[in-house]
Amino acid sequence: MRKICLAITLAVLMTAPAAAFAQEAQLEILRSDVRAEKVALITEMMELTDEQAEIFWPVYRDMENEVDKLTDQRIALIKEYAENYNAMIDKAATDIVTKAIKLREKRLAIEKKYYKKFSKVLDPITAAKFYQINSEISKLIDLQVSAGLPFFK
Repeated sequence: MRKICLAITLAVLMTAPAAAFAQEAQLEILRSDVRAEKVALITEMMELTDEQAEIFWPVYRDMENEVDKLTDQRIALIKEYAENYNAMIDKAATDIVTKAIKLREKRLAIEKKYYKKFSKVLDPITAAKFYQINSEISKLIDLQVSAGLPFFK
């Protein structure tokens, strides 16, 4: 359990809000590190058989590619928030919150889509286990990112 917490902590720390403002090359390195930590953690926690792993990982990679697009949009939204923070106006605040809600909806749609895919290629219980693990990792990362953002003035 300690090993799991350490891996999650590393993944969370590597996605700190400062990463959103890093150069593209730095951001890609951080993203790559987080991916590797997540894969290691998921591998350990899922305890997949060789046959399951052969089916699981290609679907997982497809899902992560879709999530990466949302991550890019989220980084752009954080940059927009930072740019407007000191001179926030009503319209900018509304736009930022509206975009944040849409990003959450898109993330939920991806989760639903891939739970169905994992349930079909594996089984619903194994898919649920992955959903639970992935959900907890995502929550920890989201918490770390949001903890680094100041509240609206």
